[in-house]
Amino acid sequence: MRKVISLLICLFTFIPYSAYAILSMELTRGVAGAIPIAIVPFAPPQAAPQNVSGIVTDDLKNSGRFKVSSQEEAHNIVVGKVEALGNDRYQVSFQLLEAFQGKNAQNAVLTKKYTVPGSELRAVAHHISDLVYEQLVGTRGVFSTRIAYVVVQRPASTPAR
Repeated sequence: MRKVISLLICLFTFIPYSAYAILSMELTRGVAGAIPIAIVPFAPPQAAPQNVSGIVTDDLKNSGRFKVSSQEEAHNIVVGKVEALGNDRYQVSFQLLEAFQGKNAQNAVLTKKYTVPGSELRAVAHHISDLVYEQLVGTRGVFSTRIAYVVVQRPASTPAR
């Protein structure tokens, strides 16, 4: 009986420490089998103060769910353009195309057009990333959200509360 009680005391003493280790994670790789996608630079590149296609590329690549590749390797292609309308207004249009393997045929899966001031171009680029992500993965994208990560590091001498 004494051994059982000693074992339970030891077990309950170390459980909180092992639970803390589970909470400490670091993501270092993307998902195996990432979706191949190509993002063609939005034309003309000098028309806007923000690189819309570059932002979309970074969003999708950093999600870990997509492998940004050439048009020949991609199953899906994002194409678009940014037109300056004057008075710091821009028209951003894009299409998500599904490329058919073995043929040069492409089917437009998603088509959108936005007219925004120059200060909103970055937000529109994140919104485009959200739409592409949702269309291809099936869950809502988070690129337009504002998420803050707080990392608390205590010195080794300070006990955790």
